[in-house]
Amino acid sequence: MVTQTLSSRKALLLRLLGITPWRCLLPFISLMMSFHASAAPEISVSVAPNPVFVEERFVLTIKANTSADDLELDRDAMLRQGLIVGSTNVSRNLQIINGDSRRETTWRTELYARKAGVYTLPAPVVDGVVGKQIKVDVRPIPKQTGPARDLFVDAELSSDTAYIGQQVTYTVKLYLGEELRGGSLADPQMPNAEIRSIGSDKESSEIIDGRRYQVIARSFAIIPEQAGTFTIKGANVKGQLVKQNSRGQLYGMPVNESALDQQLTVKSQPESYQGHWLPAELVTLNDEWQPQSDTLNIGEPVTRTITLSAVGINDKLLPKLQVSYPNSVKVYPDKTDNDTYVQDQNLIAQRVESVALIPTQPGSLTFPALKIQWWDTKAEVMRIAELPARTIDVVGNGQAPAGASPSPLTQTTQVTSSDWLWPFWIMTLLWMSSTGVAIWLWVNRRPATLKDSNAKAHAIYNGLNTGSDKQKLKQLLRSINGQSATESQKQIQAWCLQQGYRHRQDWLSEFKQPEQDGITKALKAMDNAVQQGSNWSSDALVAAIIAAAKQQNQPEDSLQTFYPTR
Repeated sequence: MVTQTLSSRKALLLRLLGITPWRCLLPFISLMMSFHASAAPEISVSVAPNPVFVEERFVLTIKANTSADDLELDRDAMLRQGLIVGSTNVSRNLQIINGDSRRETTWRTELYARKAGVYTLPAPVVDGVVGKQIKVDVRPIPKQTGPARDLFVDAELSSDTAYIGQQVTYTVKLYLGEELRGGSLADPQMPNAEIRSIGSDKESSEIIDGRRYQVIARSFAIIPEQAGTFTIKGANVKGQLVKQNSRGQLYGMPVNESALDQQLTVKSQPESYQGHWLPAELVTLNDEWQPQSDTLNIGEPVTRTITLSAVGINDKLLPKLQVSYPNSVKVYPDKTDNDTYVQDQNLIAQRVESVALIPTQPGSLTFPALKIQWWDTKAEVMRIAELPARTIDVVGNGQAPAGASPSPLTQTTQVTSSDWLWPFWIMTLLWMSSTGVAIWLWVNRRPATLKDSNAKAHAIYNGLNTGSDKQKLKQLLRSINGQSATESQKQIQAWCLQQGYRHRQDWLSEFKQPEQDGITKALKAMDNAVQQGSNWSSDALVAAIIAAAKQQNQPEDSLQTFYPTR
């Protein structure tokens, strides 16, 4: 009886407050519904190969980023179109990375068509989520007009003319109609040139003369060292093709095929160009100061790192940096690093010079501008890469005000006393020891210098840097907003080099995965537009960068002005 009375009192109190048990459950129900909505799977649909020939089998692949059991695929719609539909195989995969589990379910269905035409495969439905329709181009089997080739090699040059030291890209393609065993690819040959493989091999498939070939492409950088017209001896492929005799037995047939030879005309340095010869597609200068400060202290060292980057050459052509410093600064040079690496099949040469600077007098110090002359191989004009001059104030403990003169007692002590020698030598030894340890630590972190030397690029998105650092990101957005795909790609590459990143991916790694995927998708669209020469709008890329920066705690008003709401 007591229990019933307490329950009735609680119910009465809830009614008086306007709260019903159903209202109490509403937040929980809403939370469960939102969780269910966020857990909706993402569906991807693909067909390979496409296009195909009549009666050639192809595979419909459906993937869901969750563990799903319910797949709805309208097989009757495919049968009505005349497609032959095979069985569907399902596989599930679970990955656990750093405690984060990822599930994936994949369905694969084999199909083929007995008539040529364009077939539309219906949209699959997985756990109530609808995928997309996809079209398959089925082509008739062409008649063979010539002898079938089981293997052949083709090659192309990015340009048939170049300057001394300028990179030319040589791409060789191996077409395989049969399996190749023990295959080897010999590099192209050219006198008076440096040749090196760049990037990794790319695999694809092509239909030629009614036959499908597996295509393996490999790229080489050819850097001519002497003017004149030279013959590039084509890349050579050797190995054994797997063949079958009339009795069904397999055997190896030796093959030895080469790409056709090509001509390359190498031009010398233009007469109008004077000074160190530096042919490139792009040259940038960047410097970093550690620690970063608007003022320097007397006797305290600061490290300055200058990075010279050039696209389309190797580091052998990079000049020494002729940097001058004020007389009131002691300069302790560190070793210089030269390196050449590959980005998007382009050679990137870099020279990194570091010095330790110790100011000895108070006042205003001006570090002169640094200029590098170079030859633009695309526009065929001379350009100047410049590092602007920088003025820094030097202060120190016990610094006398401007216009004040030291007291007579101080002057007498400085002239007559030699007691300062011992503290001076002790401080010098301590400073040399600490500097040696700092240099050793700096040298041992060199492999990460090109990426980590510009920590400002990461700090921009965390809102930790000064206004000048935020201006760099604004400058990138201004340079790509409304530009063509080719110009935007060039500006992004230049910006990454200026920020000390070897690859665009190094920059993208600063973002979290969802924001990184958004920028990556926009960059791929830009790259595809450059390759295909199609129209492209920078709106999606600019919006993706702004969204990623905001997610990284970037103040909203610092970026919003570059992408107004339309």
